[in-house]
Formats: sequence, C-alpha cells, structure tokens
Amino acid sequence: MATKRTPIKNFFNKEWEKKDLIEKLATVGVYGGAVYGLYYGFKKFAQWRKLQKIKEEIETSVSVDPATYPDSQYIIYAQGLHEAMEWADDEDAIKTINQKLLNNTDVLKVIKAYQDTYGEDLATDYNSNLDRNDWWNGDEIEKYVNAPLRSNGVTIQF
Repeated sequence: MATKRTPIKNFFNKEWEKKDLIEKLATVGVYGGAVYGLYYGFKKFAQWRKLQKIKEEIETSVSVDPATYPDSQYIIYAQGLHEAMEWADDEDAIKTINQKLLNNTDVLKVIKAYQDTYGEDLATDYNSNLDRNDWWNGDEIEKYVNAPLRSNGVTIQF
C-alpha cells in the first residue's frame, strides 16, 4: 500500500532547483524562523541561568554582607541607572548610585532588580554605554562604576 504524499511533504522534499520563487522564499522563511526561534530560546535560557546564578550569589552574600536597603530601593537604583544610560549617558548619576552601594549584596540586588525590571543585563548595558577607552575621560567604567564600588569595599567589578 503506497502512502499518500501530503502537500507539506511535497514542499519539503522537492529539490531546490525545482521550487519556484514563492516556494524558495517560504522555505527560507521557515528555516530562518526556526533558527531565530532557537537563538531566541537559547538567549532567554542564558538570561534565566544568569539570573539564577545571581540569586544564588545573593543568598550566599546576604549571610556575609546583609543588604543595606529594602528591596524597593534596589528597584529605584536600577531605574536610575537605566534612565542614566537610556538617552544620553549621565555619568554623574551612575557614579552617585554606585557610591550608595556599600557591599556585594547591594550590587547583586541592583543587578537582579535591573534584570527583573528591564530584562537586560546591567554589565552589558554598562559596556554598551560607557567607554573603556574614551579619549577625553579615559576608562569611564573604571571611573564611574568600579572605582566608586571599590571605595566602599565592594569586590564585584564590571
């Protein structure tokens, strides 16, 4: 008994040279969509895994360095950092917020609040918005992020 071929099987089994333009575009679209879906899924998984790791680090860090502020304050700091980097880089605002983070737990809680609020990685945004080799200011990440954190004894650096 011969199996009946469905239009879908015919579509995917047809040789490339025998496909007309619409079929070729559809094939590229299907495979392109699948590749993008895999990319997006892996990206979301990586973000989720990174957030899980931060949560674990917070749990470990809280026993050594208790949080300085209530959780709502870290959300406010995350919002301030996002606003400072969104349109034009407000380096002074970034520095001021980082000066208020007094231990590793504070930094981890801001990183988590930033990820939870915006779905973005704070370290990536720092690197996208602040220059490591600015001809005028030098290393902006060092000046506005790492140095203020280090001055408070924070060992987490970006």
